[in-house]
Amino acid sequence: MIKAIETVYKGYKFRSRLEARWGVFFDTLGIEWQYESEGFDLNGLWYLPDFWLPQVKCWCEIKPHLPGNLDNQVEKWGELSRHNPLLVITGQPYPNEYVLTFVENAEVLGDGQFWPAVTKEQYILVIHNPHRDIFNYIPLTTLDFHPQVTQALIAARQARF
Repeated sequence: MIKAIETVYKGYKFRSRLEARWGVFFDTLGIEWQYESEGFDLNGLWYLPDFWLPQVKCWCEIKPHLPGNLDNQVEKWGELSRHNPLLVITGQPYPNEYVLTFVENAEVLGDGQFWPAVTKEQYILVIHNPHRDIFNYIPLTTLDFHPQVTQALIAARQARF
């Protein structure tokens, strides 16, 4: 197995460059984040989510691809989502190179399925404009077509650490 390169960004030591790149993405959009802020004992399952996004009260997990041991992850994701929604981002921060999966109040059905299913339409991405001190709300159904999001994806991709 290939080991990820630990990366320092904004004083945090990320477990991988991929996680640091998504930190750059959030920063470019003015989305507040906390990295590995708290671990949990989820009924005997130990779990440390990658990000907490306080503006939208949502956990965020970053994965390069779906893990091979998906059943174990699904159980953790389902249990964590009973407390706050979970956004799982799989892939690189670049247009059409990532997948968003949402889990909220999930019951784990097996075979990697969650119930109830949560759709993108139920979520928004909050972008803070510090120059005007306002927040813009972007439905995630239009995420790939929003110019600020595209700019943030490119900034994350081009980041050098």
